[in-house]
Amino acid sequence: MPKPNFAWKDTLSQATNLLQSLPARLSKKTFSIKVLLITFGIILLSQLLLWISMQWEYYQTAEKQALQKLETIANEQASQLNDEILQAQRGVERLKGAVQWILEKTPNPEVRNSFLQHWMTDNLRQSSHVMSFYVALEKETSKQYFEKNAVLNILYKDTPRNRQTESKKFHYKSWFDGNYLSNEREARYHLSKENDKVQFSPFYFDKNYLRESIMTVSQSFFNAGKFQGVVGSDILADNLFADIQKYRIGNTGGMALFNHQTGLLLTETVSEHNGDSNTPAKNLLGQRNRMQYNIFSSTQQKIWQNILKQPITHLQFNGDDGKRYILISRPIKNTHLTLLIFQQDSELYVIENIDGYFGWTVVIFILGIAVISLKYVQVEKPLLDLSKTLSQGPVQVESGEWIWEFPQQGTLEIKTISNKLHQMLALQLIQAKEMMTREEENIAELKVCQQQSISQVSILDKMGERLKETEAALHYYKVLAQKYDKYVQQTKVDMQKLKAFAQKAKVESGMYRQKADDANKTRNRFLANMSHELRTPMNAIIGYTEILQEDADEFGYLELVPDLQKIHGASFHMLDLINNLFDLSKIESSRMDLYLETFDLVPILQDIAATVQPLVEHQGNILKLNLEGALGTMTTDLAKIRQMLMNLLNNAGRFSKQGVITLSAQRQKHHQMDWITLKVSDEGIGMSTEQVQQLRLFFADLKNSGGQVYTQKVGLTLTMQFCRLMGGTFDVESHSGEGTTFIMQIPADVSLLQLTN
Repeated sequence: MPKPNFAWKDTLSQATNLLQSLPARLSKKTFSIKVLLITFGIILLSQLLLWISMQWEYYQTAEKQALQKLETIANEQASQLNDEILQAQRGVERLKGAVQWILEKTPNPEVRNSFLQHWMTDNLRQSSHVMSFYVALEKETSKQYFEKNAVLNILYKDTPRNRQTESKKFHYKSWFDGNYLSNEREARYHLSKENDKVQFSPFYFDKNYLRESIMTVSQSFFNAGKFQGVVGSDILADNLFADIQKYRIGNTGGMALFNHQTGLLLTETVSEHNGDSNTPAKNLLGQRNRMQYNIFSSTQQKIWQNILKQPITHLQFNGDDGKRYILISRPIKNTHLTLLIFQQDSELYVIENIDGYFGWTVVIFILGIAVISLKYVQVEKPLLDLSKTLSQGPVQVESGEWIWEFPQQGTLEIKTISNKLHQMLALQLIQAKEMMTREEENIAELKVCQQQSISQVSILDKMGERLKETEAALHYYKVLAQKYDKYVQQTKVDMQKLKAFAQKAKVESGMYRQKADDANKTRNRFLANMSHELRTPMNAIIGYTEILQEDADEFGYLELVPDLQKIHGASFHMLDLINNLFDLSKIESSRMDLYLETFDLVPILQDIAATVQPLVEHQGNILKLNLEGALGTMTTDLAKIRQMLMNLLNNAGRFSKQGVITLSAQRQKHHQMDWITLKVSDEGIGMSTEQVQQLRLFFADLKNSGGQVYTQKVGLTLTMQFCRLMGGTFDVESHSGEGTTFIMQIPADVSLLQLTN
């Protein structure tokens, strides 16, 4: 409904005169409010200026004290790290003098070894971060004093496995392999070979001996100007880095250790085994693992080189989290190490004590704001609302009536004016409403007549449109029915063709099934006959070979014994291959049965290890058992378990040389069943990705680049099939040049798996 044009000019003129006289009536109160506001403003301004001057001086003093405190921490930690490095250096110098005296004054190798072990043990107990002492001799010196081509003696703490700082258990070990002589990357020997000064190596992973991340401190010794060997010590990275990673400065500060020559981050920023996954170093540098992130590769390479290669008093730097940090660096003497101290500047410059004067300033400021707000709410806002209501005029509510919406807040005078205006304007609205009612009744009658005529025309138009739609629908359905008839006829013809093809395929399938059954029976008869025909002569060869060995020993033909032993071993190998081939044939023809029995797993694994140990040690390998404490019993085919593990261990021993072969066993629970996981790992030549994929196929021709047969194909294939026959899984993990791991997962109770199936 359009807004009516009311006649209220007289009323509005009266309201305007009233508003013009309002300031004169409230001049006394308004003047008092202005005076109060001006007074409070002057007080607030003076208080703020005084507080700002005092706090500025306080901030300057606090900034100097905070930087001095952070520099003190940096100097103390750098000095402590220098003392630890110096302790290791002095230990090496003492060891050098002791070794020279022991080599010259002791009578034989056994006494020399004993003296070296006792001296190293006494000095190692006095060192907290030093993990080991060692002596590496030149080839001629080794022959002269120990009657060996190479001698590397190491005494080390039993700490790396449990990550303890101190341990009462020591190990003294000697290596005679000469690897440190030929390998120029071996820091223990080649770092100090050129001169007799103490040398410090970067942190590296010692994979040949200790298998830990260490820093080597070494010094060579000479006799009559001739190089004799190297002595030194190893500092364990875990023990040294742990103190740095745990150190906290407030809530956002900490320490990190770098190699200032390469830019390598030595410590880690997230340390899960310490129970702390959100360290300050993570916020500064991001989530980084130990010795895997080079800070010089970042976009701020020049800045980091300046920070790490020289002492920095304090430098502001944006961290990985976008916040600003204060950095202090301290390079460690005689090493490649730089210690970095950092803390967020927002925490470093925080003011801990707030002056009491500032508290009163805040209170007065709040009171001033409250007075200004009260004036605005009680005086200024009601007047603005009243003026806005008069300018907009009346509004229409949901019932259709027009009313005036005057504000009801403000001082007593404003409320009185608002009520009087409301009474005058409401009377004008009532009179205008009566006139509008009579006009609306006349307009309504005219609209009714117009609507009746329009509705009749609309009904006729709709009937014509419906007639046209009905005709179009009849034509569409007629065309659709003709297409459907053609589709039904074509479908009947296709069905007849499919029935004839299915009958023909059924006859051919029966013929092929009969031929396959005949071929399978022929193969089984052949295998049954060949099993006896092949095993009998092989057993005879083995028996006659043993007789010939006994005769050769008895009659003194000892030169024939090695050849007879080779024939005997080859015969056993051939018989094992024949047995594996027939077992594979039985598995493929579903004639292989499982003979279940219950046994303790730990004694069986120990017995298997003792059986294959001579073969494993033939090429200088070491066999280790890694057995879980609660393996318990197992119900399965014991003979096949033995055969599977013997195949895998023999394979590992054949293709590993001077390495470690590990047999691991673990009991796990999956899908409410107990499973036994057996792993055989070696450090041999390994396999490529293509060879691992080919290994899963029957009788795969796995060959390396030299053309040599890579592995025992039949034995591994048989092991894979036995594992699947027991309801388990067989997998292999290998990389060329890094060794191979065979993994078998077998149900602890095969009978339960058969019942479930």
